Amino acid sequence: MLPQIVKLGKAIGLDLKIITADEAYGDAKQNEEIKREYGVKVVSASKEKVKLPEYVDKETQSVYMNKWCEFPMSYIGRTDEGTHEFKCNAESGICFHDIDCPKYREIPTDAGLFGQIPDNVKGVKKVKDLRKNVERPFNLLKHRDGLEPVRVRSQHGLMAVSTFVNIANLLLEIVATRKTERKESNQLKLKLAA
Repeated sequence: MLPQIVKLGKAIGLDLKIITADEAYGDAKQNEEIKREYGVKVVSASKEKVKLPEYVDKETQSVYMNKWCEFPMSYIGRTDEGTHEFKCNAESGICFHDIDCPKYREIPTDAGLFGQIPDNVKGVKKVKDLRKNVERPFNLLKHRDGLEPVRVRSQHGLMAVSTFVNIANLLLEIVATRKTERKESNQLKLKLAA
């Protein structure tokens, strides 16, 4: 439902530029369509199952030109084709392969470390951590409401589940309020009797 949410956000006038989401929204093709249609980038948690491109250090996420490269490359940005472009970070004359090295490489966008904005770009980790912190209160409500174990496959199914959950919450609040009122009433009667 991410494209619909972005469309709604744009329709009500939100100046959306970047959305952070969990791993479930890591569909690279869909996220490219969202970027193309709405100009909104999607930063999602990296899927661990996605194979790391060659010559990328798993620990540091540094990109290297090839297996002989000793200098991590710098991120330049995205090309018109949607790939990530990296350039050599070594000063001229320092690298033994300086003469025959193309000094740049492209890595395709994926659902792993190289999403619309690669994980090693400054600020991406902060955005992902922010999502985790903002999501916690929602998850508490979601678990209380019983939405988590229910999986729906259509907008109508989601609306039905949401409606029933809201009704159930309202009933829970009514019951809790009445219990509190009874308890206070009983305490008042005990005080008056004493």
